[in-house]
This record gives sequence, structure tokens and C-alpha cells, in this order.
Amino acid sequence: MIFLKKTGRIRPKDAFAADGARFGIGLEKLDRSLYDPAPAYDKIAAIGARMVRIQSGWARTEKEEGVYDFAWLDGIVDALVSRGMEPWICLCYGNPVYTIGASDAFSAVGRPPVGEEKAMSAWLRYCRKTAERYRGKVGKYEIWNEPEWLWPGGSDPVSYGRFAAETAKALKDLDPSLYVIAGALTNLDPEYAGKMLAEGEKGLFDAITYHRYSAFPETLLEEVPRFRETLGRFGIPDLINGESGCQSAPFGAGALAEGAWSEEIQTKITLRRALIDIMTGVRFASVFTSVDIREALPGVDGQGYFGLLKRETKDGAYTGEYIPKPSYHAYQNFVSVFEGDIRKTVLRPEYRPSRSPRYFGDDEDGAGFVSQGFLRPDGSRAFAYYRPTNVMTTSFSSTVSFDLAGVRGEAKLLDLRDGSVYSFDGETLEIENGVYRFTHVPVRDYPLVITFGGFAETE
Repeated sequence: MIFLKKTGRIRPKDAFAADGARFGIGLEKLDRSLYDPAPAYDKIAAIGARMVRIQSGWARTEKEEGVYDFAWLDGIVDALVSRGMEPWICLCYGNPVYTIGASDAFSAVGRPPVGEEKAMSAWLRYCRKTAERYRGKVGKYEIWNEPEWLWPGGSDPVSYGRFAAETAKALKDLDPSLYVIAGALTNLDPEYAGKMLAEGEKGLFDAITYHRYSAFPETLLEEVPRFRETLGRFGIPDLINGESGCQSAPFGAGALAEGAWSEEIQTKITLRRALIDIMTGVRFASVFTSVDIREALPGVDGQGYFGLLKRETKDGAYTGEYIPKPSYHAYQNFVSVFEGDIRKTVLRPEYRPSRSPRYFGDDEDGAGFVSQGFLRPDGSRAFAYYRPTNVMTTSFSSTVSFDLAGVRGEAKLLDLRDGSVYSFDGETLEIENGVYRFTHVPVRDYPLVITFGGFAETE
């Protein structure tokens, strides 16, 4: 942004100050005791995202038939609630106390209690015990995780659908106010979802979750509307992006591990995905995940680099602390700008490319841009835009000139990547008859935001 004047930065807001119910972050895999979450609590609260996904861990909680030890989960739930966050629990996985063959998988991952009456009864009892224990602290429960592959015999939407419906009924019978979520699907397959939902009656599920790991989140702009048609047929009101993210280093384990990842690429994808989530209207969206952790899944083991926080090391040894990656600060900036009461609005830029002295070439003409307008109740507006180039192969920077009507107030340019705020001068912005004429302003391969009026708090 060397041709704009920096005038401040985005003011970060923690979970108490921000209305971050549209944003989430994961604190998964604690059911497998893979890391210490305590050093992460304050740091994830400082992001401002309210929704925190955790996993319940049946095998860790009921190691002896009928004896429940929730102490480990109590500490997590209480730590999050006390910092202004709202934990939502994925009920999973199996339990070798009841399920034949569950002991051959780490923490019984992917070993549901199906086909055995005693095991299923024990599962439902465990789910009710969990909901009873966290009444008033946890109101949202997700049933299982990624059943398309973490299920015996592979993908079986009918078997999973029956299991989810029975579990949902047990939860709703206990407390009709509970918000019950099914799915945690690894794709947006309308056929799978239709077969799954056909096994349950209307009203059992309040939402469906999906997981998306991709270097091209823009495909969701077409996929989500198609998937919503299926949800509408079954009366499902909400769609949630329950896991999305990418790695920050190559040679890791887990989804997308083969990619030539870097912290810079992770930062850009995090911002692009967050904007796409708002554009597609999901109830909320959760970044996977808080901390770099071992993957520890059937057939997949090794260190993953999905965290917004990484382990601090000194002299090659882990110090016990976590330090923010650039993606952490970018997501914090995004939440701070888009938290609270906003809605999408139509802002139509009229692009007028001309010779750009900044890059010894022409402005971008806007073709293929991803952009969206936003509106707050006080009338302040924002316009987010970027060019969705392939960040795996190139880093993109250029300029764009366009006219924008239907806005008012002081214009500022916000760089979500580092939190910088810039003002426009007479060369980059003129206002004529209510039309804002921007000339040779930056465009990147991640969202920049132009705000009008008091849309975002800066300092």
C-alpha cells in the first residue's frame, strides 16, 4: 500500500467486546488428549470469535460402564464460557467398553455404536448425561464427525441418518430447546444429504454442518445454493461451516498435506474463506483449528499445521506456549470488522480501467472479481473485493479504478491481512454528485475492504 497514507489500524475486539456469533474457531481433538489447551484460551478469546467447537470424547469420559468422569471436559467448557465464548460440542466417538472392535482405533475414532443394542443404549445415555451436565452452558450439539469416512464400511447415509435421528430425538426429549446439528459432512453432496435426512422426521435437526478444505473456497458460491435446496425440502433452516482451513507448512499430515503451503498462503485463504462464508449466509463458520496438532485419525497420523497458533520452541524444545501466526491476526481483523449487526447489500462498482502508473500497465477491469457490499443499521457501508487468483502458484498485486454509488461518509481502505488502515487523497478518490470515483487503488488476492462512515472501529 505504498501509494496510500497509513492512518491507523483495525481495533481488535475480544470475545466479550465483539458480537462474534457469526464466527468460530476449533479446539478439536482434546478427546484424545493431544495437547494442553490452557495456553490457548486467552489467545483464542482475543480473536473475538464466539463459537468454539470441541469434541466430547465418550471413550475418555466413560472408561468404566456407567461411571462418568467429566472433569477434563468441565475445565474446557468453563474456561471458554468464562472468557465470553460459546462452546458447541460434537458428540463423538465410539467406546471400547461397549463397542466390539472399537479398541483397534485410537480413542475409538470412527467406531460408532451401531448394530449393538446395548452399545446404542449406552451412547444415548451418555449423550443425555452430557447435555444434562452442561445445561445453561452448552446449547448446541453436533452428532458425530465426518460420517462419510469415519463410519464402518465407508459412506452409508442411511445408517448414519438413523443413528443421527435417534440421537437427536434423545436430546430433544431431554430438552426441546437444544439446538441439534447433524452432518459434519466432508462435502456438499445433495444426494448423500437427502438419503441421510430421509431417515429422520422434520424438526429433529436445526442445522447441518459441512467441512471444507480447499485452496479455492470460491467454489462454495455455487455449491452452497444447490445444497440449500436439499435442506429446504427437509425443513432444515440453518447451514454451518463446521470446519474449514488449510495448512501453513508443507510436509504435514491431514487434509491438503501435499500442498506447498506457507504461512502467507494460509493467511490469504483464511480471509477468502471468511468472506465467502458471509456471502453464502451460513449461520456461523469455524476455522480449523486453534493450535497445530497431531492429526491422529484412522490411516492418518503425523503433525498437522492447520492452527492459527503454533508451538513456541526454544533450543529445539517446546516451551509450553503458543504464538500467533499471521493468519491469527488476519482472522482477528476480519472478525473485528464484520462482527455485529451487518447484512449484505448490493453495491455495483462501475470499473473504468486506465493506464496505471503503479505497475507500468493497465488497471484490472474487474473481470472475475469476488466482491460484496455490506450495510449496518446506522447506514454505514463496506465494500469487500479481491481477485481470486491461485495463491498456490503466485502472489498477486495490482490496481483497480471504479465508481461506486449508494455510499456516504468518510472512505477508508482496510487491509485485513495486517490490520492497517489507509486514507484516500485527491488523486485516489474524488466525490462527484454522490458518486465515489476511486482511481488506481490496490487490489490483492485476498479481501481488501473499503469502509464508509463508521462501519468498522479503527485506532
